[in-house]
Amino acid sequence: MRAGQTLPLLAVVFLAASLLAPAPACAQDAPTQLTGRVVHGVGADEEMDGGEGVADVQVELHRVTAGGGEVVDSTVSGPDGGFRFRLEADDEARPLYLAAVRYQGVRYFGPALHSGMSAEEPYEVAVYDTAMVTAPAADLRVGVRHVVVTPDPEGGLDVAEVIDVIGPDDRTIVAASDTLSLWSTALPEGSRNPQVIEGGAPAEVIRFVGGRVELGSMVTPVGVRLSYTYGLDGDELEVPIEHPTDRVEVVVAGAEAEVSGASHAETTTRAGRLIHRYEGTSLEPGETIGIRLLDEGRGVDRWALIWAAIGLALLGGAAALALTGRQTA
Repeated sequence: MRAGQTLPLLAVVFLAASLLAPAPACAQDAPTQLTGRVVHGVGADEEMDGGEGVADVQVELHRVTAGGGEVVDSTVSGPDGGFRFRLEADDEARPLYLAAVRYQGVRYFGPALHSGMSAEEPYEVAVYDTAMVTAPAADLRVGVRHVVVTPDPEGGLDVAEVIDVIGPDDRTIVAASDTLSLWSTALPEGSRNPQVIEGGAPAEVIRFVGGRVELGSMVTPVGVRLSYTYGLDGDELEVPIEHPTDRVEVVVAGAEAEVSGASHAETTTRAGRLIHRYEGTSLEPGETIGIRLLDEGRGVDRWALIWAAIGLALLGGAAALALTGRQTA
């Protein structure tokens, strides 16, 4: 998978991955080095193996655990884009490792590799040329839209959304001004107190204006992730679909629910409560996803449920996304 930007949201995925991934049989099973290439991307939907290498760019090695992440090493890519890092084995923390590259003002990340796993395919960090735009982009789509719903113990609903917005195949588009919105969508009617979840797109490029959430800054061919929460009164919501959407994934934690526009996929247990997951595919503008809770799940640690459910949703659906960050230094 191609994975993402630090830190809190990625740490949530780390926690879920640690719960679901089997422990290595012994310490020597863990990889001792990360060998990869920086390549010029040829499109999010195309194979990159054997792509043109990008030389003389700085490559950073990030180490991520449940407590956060840090850059632990750096190097410069070779003539063919190649790089190599030594990995420290840690059977207790079992960290995630991933490489990051800054290219034409944008930071790109490679796949997240668990310290107890080996890469299933060549490790590559794809970078793209950038194009400055002065108007909202028309050729964007939603790869996966996660909607995580939990009952608020004081009444109403807590909702978290994680949306993967996918850019053009051959370039990263960058907003020409800080006020330009490249992409936006409506918040459900009656939503209140929307807040950004750190770890996807930086908070300063996500705006809540007039009942909508707007994305500025930039969008890559592999995508950028918006993540935010809001509250709702009552026990139901309708999520409007305004853009072509490959898949919607609804996760209802701590309660039974009726869901329209998506089919039940699985039921599991996290934080001592049942979590139900629903999927809808190939949604078009004008469709809606309806969610109505059928029973009360109050009096639980709802944030434990929210984070567990988000982690489950990301593992189940967004494994192919690469989160990027625009370089500010």
